[in-house]
Order: sequence, then C-alpha cells, then structure tokens
Amino acid sequence: MVSKTQSTRSHAESMEIVLSLSRKMLESAESEDWQQVIVLENDRRNLIDSLDFSEADQEAYEGLVPMFDEVLKINKQLTELGGQELQRCADQIKGLSRSQKAAKLYKQL
Repeated sequence: MVSKTQSTRSHAESMEIVLSLSRKMLESAESEDWQQVIVLENDRRNLIDSLDFSEADQEAYEGLVPMFDEVLKINKQLTELGGQELQRCADQIKGLSRSQKAAKLYKQL
C-alpha cells in the first residue's frame, strides 16, 4: 500500500510534468507548431487521466493548487492562440474562395 506522502509526492511529480508539458505546448503554439501542440496535448491528457485523487489528503494537495492554476492560465493562453490561428485559417480559406470565384469569372469572359 502506498502512503499518502508517497502518493502526494508522485502526484506532485506528475503535476510538474503536466506543467512542463503545458509550457512546451504554449511555446509550440507561439511558434505556430500546431502539430507539436497536438502531440504534447495527447501526452498531457494521458498523464492527467492516469492521476487518481480519490484518496486526497486536503493539506497535502493544497501545494498542488498553484500548479493547477498555472496549467489553467496556460490553457487560457492556448485557447486564445488557437482561436487566432483558426481565424487566420478561415481568412485564408475566404481568400482562396474569392480567388477561385475570380478565376471562374475570368474564364467565362
């Protein structure tokens, strides 16, 4: 049986990895490497899914709150960057669509 201290330590270590992955995701998003964001998100999601907080000791896990807060802050930044990228892609598609329409009109002349 794992003691609460050992369990907390492993949760703390896991949360450090989650935080590190989140930071790497943000760096990748800022450099527009969206494929890497997806890979890192899958790794991060798998790690988070593996965590079990069912036997949480309130005091022991209070130290993890700042890490959760930072992950949430990074997620908000990722969402904003993702929205900007989505808008950029939509604008490109609209531009291509206009170009195709112009080309069709030109061919009809």
